[in-house]
Amino acid sequence: MSTETRQILDPHHVSEWPRITASVDNHGRGSITVNGTSRTCSAESLAALRVGIIARGVAIANSLHRPVRLDVTEAEQTHALGIRPEGYVQLVDAHGMIPAVDGLAVDEGRCRVCRRLQPVTSSSCIQCRVDEPLRVEVDPNENSGPILWADSPYPVLDDNAEAIDANDSEQATTVDAEPIHQPAPAPILLDDAGVDEDADVDEVELTRITRRATFSPTLRLRVAGNEPIALSGRVAIGRRPLAVDGREPFTIDSPSRQVSRTHATIDVEDGQIIVTDLHSANGVVLDGVDLAPGQPTIVPSGAALFLGDVRVVVASA
Repeated sequence: MSTETRQILDPHHVSEWPRITASVDNHGRGSITVNGTSRTCSAESLAALRVGIIARGVAIANSLHRPVRLDVTEAEQTHALGIRPEGYVQLVDAHGMIPAVDGLAVDEGRCRVCRRLQPVTSSSCIQCRVDEPLRVEVDPNENSGPILWADSPYPVLDDNAEAIDANDSEQATTVDAEPIHQPAPAPILLDDAGVDEDADVDEVELTRITRRATFSPTLRLRVAGNEPIALSGRVAIGRRPLAVDGREPFTIDSPSRQVSRTHATIDVEDGQIIVTDLHSANGVVLDGVDLAPGQPTIVPSGAALFLGDVRVVVASA
């Protein structure tokens, strides 16, 4: 038996991070939430919706090179599932374990474009070559069907946040945990002049107190060649970021307004740096390649990321 086969078959403890939850109904509609960022989902049937959500979990598991946990609520019951990168889905026990793979099959679904049947492990359709053929997340501005993202070689300027940046207009309503709508800017980068004048003073002060109390530096960010700044291991970064799922907001200036309000999250887990693009207007670029929106991605310490027009170097503290 090969090493790879033994690894697939072995029992495995499933980490509760990233936090992935989903809800589905009998009409083929629901939502999936990854680390506090929620996306509406829709499919032609409940079975197709289940397959699409599993495919998203498989993609995240592949990006992290390990099984991930998915808590699915259906008919008022919640099931804890472990999703392996190889596409196998198993129940997670009370100790956070999934058993060895024995006789399981990988789920299949039909491509959202050409309808070709294929496994949940497919990153592109084996027939029409469309990316994410089983995706069921819908465009926040078009709730009638699955997203068909259009790739553009040109950056989207963010001069009109409401019209252009879906991240800005939708973020406050899609965060699973109750967001702090006007968080104080991160220390060092902005002074009091950078705080929104409409922010509630008591709420801002409470945010500052909370951030100091929970601060535990495990991450260093260097923005646009400035001195590195030590931060906690759970950060939401952007032009005016929300505290996504309790993360520390970290504000950056965007000379050409290409950075979204809440552009991405950066987390440190077991010494690994994990970046998630929160469906920003201009994406997160590493070594000339766009990170997949909504999908946690491990990046090396010292990596240089481009968030729109801003260069950010991330490193373990």
